[in-house]
Amino acid sequence: MIIPTIPNRVKILLAAFLAGMFAIHVGIAFMVREQIVEARPDFLIYYAEARIFHSGQLTHVYDEATEAQVQQQIAAPNWLPSQVKPYMHPPFEILLFAPLGSLSFIQAYGLWSLLNLVLLVICALLFRSTFPVLRPLNPAVWLLALSSFFPIFLTILEGQDTILLLLAYICSFRALRRNAEFSAAVWLGLGLVRPHLILPFVFIMAIRQRWRFVAGFALATVPAAVLSALTLGWRGALAYPKYIWSLEHTRAALVIPPEYIPNVRGLLDYLAGSFLGPKSLVLLNVSLALLLAVWARSRWAAIRDRSDLNLDLAFGLAMIVTSLMSYHEFIYDFSILALPIVMVLSASMQRTLPSRSSALWCLLPVPLLFLSPLYILLWYRWGLLNLMAVVELAFAYGISRALSSDKHMPGNAISQ
Repeated sequence: MIIPTIPNRVKILLAAFLAGMFAIHVGIAFMVREQIVEARPDFLIYYAEARIFHSGQLTHVYDEATEAQVQQQIAAPNWLPSQVKPYMHPPFEILLFAPLGSLSFIQAYGLWSLLNLVLLVICALLFRSTFPVLRPLNPAVWLLALSSFFPIFLTILEGQDTILLLLAYICSFRALRRNAEFSAAVWLGLGLVRPHLILPFVFIMAIRQRWRFVAGFALATVPAAVLSALTLGWRGALAYPKYIWSLEHTRAALVIPPEYIPNVRGLLDYLAGSFLGPKSLVLLNVSLALLLAVWARSRWAAIRDRSDLNLDLAFGLAMIVTSLMSYHEFIYDFSILALPIVMVLSASMQRTLPSRSSALWCLLPVPLLFLSPLYILLWYRWGLLNLMAVVELAFAYGISRALSSDKHMPGNAISQ
């Protein structure tokens, strides 16, 4: 493969842009250092569950009174009852954080942050080996680029687990490139820590009638179900969906207000929430989510030349649609968009996008997704993070345009 060269001026501009975003992130981390010591990050949620695990109170997982008591013990004297953060993840994930429960909050936070950085390095190395045109980039440059992506920075700062989800998607994509659908689905099962960002993707594969993929994912859910049962017992594990549904109807607006949800649901609430009732909004959201899934499926099924490029774009489109469809989402969940971004950049550098207009549509949203001040303004100044869904929709449209073109680069054959 001939690796195209990047003009030095472009390299300098890109390096300056990434360095600028990284410097902003360092500044933010410095400003909130005292809040980290006060146990303000979201990591408090996982650490509190780890402490509950160590105290033998597993029957009180998903009990808000117990969560409030434990979180107050950890974060006192700065903690207020209104600041309780409910644990909304599957039961089995508690086992991932359980070893940290014997440490102090700062020790556990530091260790988890280090693990997140290790996962990020693995993602960078996998990116580098997956996309040959980007292989000349030094691994340190990859790490800088990923750290300059505000959602990934926020994941590390808050002590969240979204980088694990990104890793699951990368491994699944690499398996699918080898035409190993079953393995791809099993790898995706690693992302069940956030089922709302996995199940829409599986649904798209199901309506594409990729039954080996669906079977592989079904198998991947078995260990998750067994571990959940071992953690809380079958009764406790089966009560999880009911708890989430109850939380949605009692405290959802306090956990993540709709104006901070950067997907179709958050956008609909902003545009139509003032004149549509809750039930109508849910119905409209579900309808649009289904339409998006069918759209992603049709774009994937309609490609004529089944090359690596088209697999990349179709997979990336399905990931973006999954993000748009998810019911709960916050800005750190955008971390998974690093994969479709790299896909588009790789295709652009190889000049294999079908036309200049489709390349433009694919590339225009990328700097906006990397523009940290945009997230900060929409979040802290205007309280309208849901408008980032517009950028996502534009990104999805750009990839769809590239897939709709008849001019595709020939490559390795893959199954539809």
